[in-house]
Amino acid sequence: MISQEHLNRIKFSEGFCRVPTKDTIGYCIGYGRNVKTNPLTEEERRFINHPIDAAHPITEKEAEFLLKNDVEKIARKLDQKYPWWRQLDSERQFVVLDMCYTMGIGAMTKFSKAMNNIREGNYDAAAEGIRNSKYYTQVGNRGARNYVCLKTGVYLPSATQRTVDGLVAQHAGRPRPPMTTRQTITYDSQMAQISGKTAANTRKTTRKKTAKTSAKANAKTSTKASMKTSADKCKAQMESMIAAMNKKNSKDNAIDGKKVAKALYDKYGNKAPKHLKEAVMSPVKYAKRVKDPSIKTSRDAVNHLVKTATAKSR
Repeated sequence: MISQEHLNRIKFSEGFCRVPTKDTIGYCIGYGRNVKTNPLTEEERRFINHPIDAAHPITEKEAEFLLKNDVEKIARKLDQKYPWWRQLDSERQFVVLDMCYTMGIGAMTKFSKAMNNIREGNYDAAAEGIRNSKYYTQVGNRGARNYVCLKTGVYLPSATQRTVDGLVAQHAGRPRPPMTTRQTITYDSQMAQISGKTAANTRKTTRKKTAKTSAKANAKTSTKASMKTSADKCKAQMESMIAAMNKKNSKDNAIDGKKVAKALYDKYGNKAPKHLKEAVMSPVKYAKRVKDPSIKTSRDAVNHLVKTATAKSR
């Protein structure tokens, strides 16, 4: 059984993602759950029972449910690979658990020398081996906290890569005394302060992503509206030209302006009025361009233009 204190430390290091957040190998939700490499189980889907996106963010209760499942799964893998890890004191147990949560059991096997040192109780050598690894630089202050904890047996949430040496010198070689009331308050306040900053950053990131998504949606809607407005203007302009032509000519053979405008716009888009204007205003020029001497009037030219546009679009 994993203690709530250990879960809280992982939550503190991971931060809370309410919506899927892209990382180097996929998308993470909650407290570091990568849904690409570790998709939700049927039980987890039933527990959450809603899609997880900007409109349906995951709750802290749901995220902790996923975290507990992941940590228990990792603990079982550690039981198989390193059965002795349960015999460590609580603080060193946490270091092994947290490292495995971060990198996976497969990558842990590359720390064979460090793991052997931990098993034998040679925590100084194990800690130095971890400090000189890529893991230490990649996870930042999380690695510093685990380094101090492994060397001294004391977990300090405020430990950073800059302060590790001083903290180790302060606590090295001392048996861990029970915390006084004041120390407990300080410890809890450090956890709360840093967790508060993490939560604030998470909320800030979520707001930015939501705003960005909303801006994209608004831009898309605006573009569609703009395109529709442009289309309506083009069609209205063409309908006006057809109406003027019908007014000058006999109404018996009047051309349907709306039908012509739609056919030409579907084919030529915003250039349609230009083509129609040539047919209406310069039928002789149009006839020469299309090499059809039978075209004599504006009406002939427009009918030919529509017929050609419709034929090409099929």
